Amino acid sequence: MFKARFTAPFTIEVPNKEDVAFIDKMPEFIFKYIDFETKEEVIVQRKELEKVLSQGEKRALYLLNIIYDLEALKMANKSCIIIADDIAESFDYKNKYAIIEYLQEMMNNSNLHFIVLTHNFDFYRTVASRASDKIHPQMVQRAEHKIEIVNPKYIFHNPFEEIKRGMKNNEDKSIITAIPFVRNLIEYTEGSGCDNFIMLTSLLYEKENTKNIKLKDLEKIYNEELRMDTPLNFAKDKEDTSVYKMILKLAKDISQENNREAIDLTGKIIISLAIRLLAERYLIDVLTDGGKETLPTINGNQTGKLIEMYKNKFADKWQTISTLNKVLLMSSENIHINSFMFEPLIDMSIISLINLYGEVSILA
Repeated sequence: MFKARFTAPFTIEVPNKEDVAFIDKMPEFIFKYIDFETKEEVIVQRKELEKVLSQGEKRALYLLNIIYDLEALKMANKSCIIIADDIAESFDYKNKYAIIEYLQEMMNNSNLHFIVLTHNFDFYRTVASRASDKIHPQMVQRAEHKIEIVNPKYIFHNPFEEIKRGMKNNEDKSIITAIPFVRNLIEYTEGSGCDNFIMLTSLLYEKENTKNIKLKDLEKIYNEELRMDTPLNFAKDKEDTSVYKMILKLAKDISQENNREAIDLTGKIIISLAIRLLAERYLIDVLTDGGKETLPTINGNQTGKLIEMYKNKFADKWQTISTLNKVLLMSSENIHINSFMFEPLIDMSIISLINLYGEVSILA
């Protein structure tokens, strides 16, 4: 079963099969490791084998014990609760999906009841969606002076659909959250030279026209690019609202909210947008001495290059440099379509982003 399902750089043999079958004795595994250089099969003891395996390969090796125990429980036909704690951590994708399939099959046994714990959102969502008829997904999050168990977001529904629904309902958070998503769609379909891409880029980086972009401009881009069944009309009665000011206002409101969800996708993206815009506004102002000097042309990675220029000019400002380094590290991953694949946003606490937002606000 292990050989058929999982990928590992070793083969396994069981010399005491009769003892295992008739005396209910734990198998004695013989491991054969394929030497990377000589391509020869070398028989090794388990302890020696573990020394040359990666963390993910070691986890795959431990599955031998797990499979043995689960199959024994299944054959015993006794009702059991099994707690699987981060069982797929460090696996490559092939082995991760293999263990998910195995868990699914085990869940079909009416006597085996599983509690699956994980902090890996991709694994969590995959297990929940593939076993939706058998599983009851919940999420644990910290609240003030307590721990809460809540219904999870983005498990059975695509986050893009929820954001689009929010835009149709004229929800400001969804409208702003969609900026990096739509920008990347344009990049993939039309390239980075078209007007719509350039305008949305000016909402991710401080440009000459950043503060002049209005809500009606954003609505026009969304309708052209998303081509939804019903045209969006979120700019009605507030066409000339500054998108830049909207971002900063929403970020300030989010930073002051008491209810901070574990997966606040919109909140984390909006805070990240505000962090970068405020940081760049500060950098440009300082580096140009309030507009008296001119910056050299910057092509690509504007935030990183501005920070590098600041470090060269103000090497003694170590505390500010520390904050700016965090801006580069924490905000960039979130302002990209990959953030909608969850891991960067799930692994990072919104509290960390809010704290950084506070540091950058003081600078700006």
